[in-house]
Amino acid sequence: MTSLDNGFYAAFVTESGGQGLVMLVFRDGKIAGVDAGGVSFDGTYSASEGGFALKMKLQFPPNTQKINGERTGPETEISELQFHLPDDFLSRAFIRIETKTGPTNVRLVMLRGLDD
Repeated sequence: MTSLDNGFYAAFVTESGGQGLVMLVFRDGKIAGVDAGGVSFDGTYSASEGGFALKMKLQFPPNTQKINGERTGPETEISELQFHLPDDFLSRAFIRIETKTGPTNVRLVMLRGLDD
């Protein structure tokens, strides 16, 4: 795969304190998403050797329980994340992402493409 198909993706996320589901849209190098707790995900992706380079900004609402077991404070919390997505990510059981708070396991599934 030399490009990441535009479309809707489900990200099944697991960390030490729990699990969650994130809905993401990948479109022409941009990422937008949200989870049920109101966390927003905004970022970019580009082709890199063996896959894709992703940069994401996560915005956590005040007083939100995170899947690592921590809770945000009374203010909005912003976290930035950079990682490599291998080109065969759709066939992998999970992708391990190292974050500031520890490892995160993510399973990405394409739900549907975007018809222009």
